[in-house]
Amino acid sequence: SEHVDFVTEVSVETGDGRLRPDAILRVPGGSALVIDAKVSLNDYQDAFGSNDDEARSFSLSRHAAAMKSHVEGLSRKAYWDQFEEAPDYVIMFVPGEHFLSAALEHDPQLWDFAFEKKVLLATPTNLVAIARTVASVWRQEGLAREARQIGTLGKEMYDRIAVAAQHLRSVGSG
Repeated sequence: SEHVDFVTEVSVETGDGRLRPDAILRVPGGSALVIDAKVSLNDYQDAFGSNDDEARSFSLSRHAAAMKSHVEGLSRKAYWDQFEEAPDYVIMFVPGEHFLSAALEHDPQLWDFAFEKKVLLATPTNLVAIARTVASVWRQEGLAREARQIGTLGKEMYDRIAVAAQHLRSVGSG
């Protein structure tokens, strides 16, 4: 959409090797959101392909553990240190609501765990909402920064006019 662009599979070399997020979404104000897609399909498919409740529960447990492992992996990558225009978190894109909801049903603490690790869990439904919210916050920060700059310039202009007025008073009396 207007004023928004993205790039996919950008590679960055670090001391620990190469990092390659799936996408970098650029939003107004020169900032970027780092997005990495992750999902554990095998355990999810095993869970919903099983007729046995115990096997289904075991597979869902493994699915939730795999999601948690993806969160830990993304947190260790610290994309926010590699991309200076990125905020101090990464977005873990889960390409289906059902994948995330199954993991959250089995491990309700997953959402908080991810947040503590600076990872935001996003599905197709809420990815756009996250991007728009972040862009709005950045826009507000930009406006506040510009307002401070206007205040500083206004004070400087006032001081200069006061000096000029003093000079005019001296010239007028002379």
